[in-house]
Amino acid sequence: MVVMKRGRPQLPPEKRRTRFTLRLSPFTLSKLDYLKKKEKMTKTEIIETALLSYLSVKELIKILRKKGNIYEIKTLLLIKGYSKRDVERILNE
Repeated sequence: MVVMKRGRPQLPPEKRRTRFTLRLSPFTLSKLDYLKKKEKMTKTEIIETALLSYLSVKELIKILRKKGNIYEIKTLLLIKGYSKRDVERILNE
């Protein structure tokens, strides 16, 4: 006997999309609006900026390593304020 589960079928972990739920303060929302209007940033860049301020460095590295973008990890860590030497040390951990 086959039992059917209700709802959407579960995908294997490698096919699941990573979703982020950001609870942003009014100050942060206004800051992101400012970035969009004044700095002419794209939506992706704004999301990256939001993620930078809410994710820990280790989580950020884990997510980007899955994608295989070492260059992005370096860039984002430098934006976050780490020195080049620290970035190399973090990536080699």
